[in-house]
Amino acid sequence: MQKFSVSLLFFWLKGSIEVDERFVKSKIPNTLFGIIPVGSDSNTTPLKNISNVATSFKVAPFPLIVGLLLLFIRMPTGTKFLFLIIALLFIATSIKVAMTIQKSGTDMIVTVPFYEKGTMDRINDQIYQGLAEDTDKTDLNRFFDEKEG
Repeated sequence: MQKFSVSLLFFWLKGSIEVDERFVKSKIPNTLFGIIPVGSDSNTTPLKNISNVATSFKVAPFPLIVGLLLLFIRMPTGTKFLFLIIALLFIATSIKVAMTIQKSGTDMIVTVPFYEKGTMDRINDQIYQGLAEDTDKTDLNRFFDEKEG
């Protein structure tokens, strides 16, 4: 089971994805405005129903623009440090990693902060390994080749 943060600011909100020989099980917390936890979204998908898994690096334009505007706004002397911190937080939250699991014609998208890229890559590898093992179990040519050798 791989656990990961779903928010940069609220790093204690954790989601998880578990891959076994038959299923991909996920539990992702839902948030209101990305801040207030309001339950979770659980999903169990048979490995046979997954057709593709992809990870991508994304930049959300709205938080990036707000962060850049805050960074370059002329601010009063006493609040420069506070504006700098807020601007950097907006910019950092705009950088995300998204993992898309295509299953039965629908996409399940898990979006996490940029520092969780390694975790998403490990989950991606686990799903591909499970898909490869499942394919090998049903490949008759491979079965007969192993039986002869």
